[in-house]
Amino acid sequence: MLSTTQRIIISPKNANELLEKEIEDFVCVKTNNLFKRFAINTDFLKLDPSTWKSNEDFQKSIVLLKKIPVINDVAERGVKLIEEYNDKITKDESQKQYLLQVVSDYRKKFTDHKKETLITSL
Repeated sequence: MLSTTQRIIISPKNANELLEKEIEDFVCVKTNNLFKRFAINTDFLKLDPSTWKSNEDFQKSIVLLKKIPVINDVAERGVKLIEEYNDKITKDESQKQYLLQVVSDYRKKFTDHKKETLITSL
């Protein structure tokens, strides 16, 4: 079972190792949180995976999970954020550029959002 921070990294060199992994190699604490959040019945997990396709709970979970939009790339999230708020703060292009510069400088100065970091930087 994976820890909550462990991730499987796939490179061309270790792609064959992926084929040898079992389902439990991809499960962590956050997996159960996902099931709870969307009220997915997990009884099908006790069954042999080869029978899941014919299991009603599994079918319902697949339908539900396929409806959830996936944004898993940091750049994709950044672009989406800029698109959503592009004209909300200012319509002046020079002000937008200035704002982006301020945010960039802020992120360099305050590398995390901890109270200690903010206090020591003042």
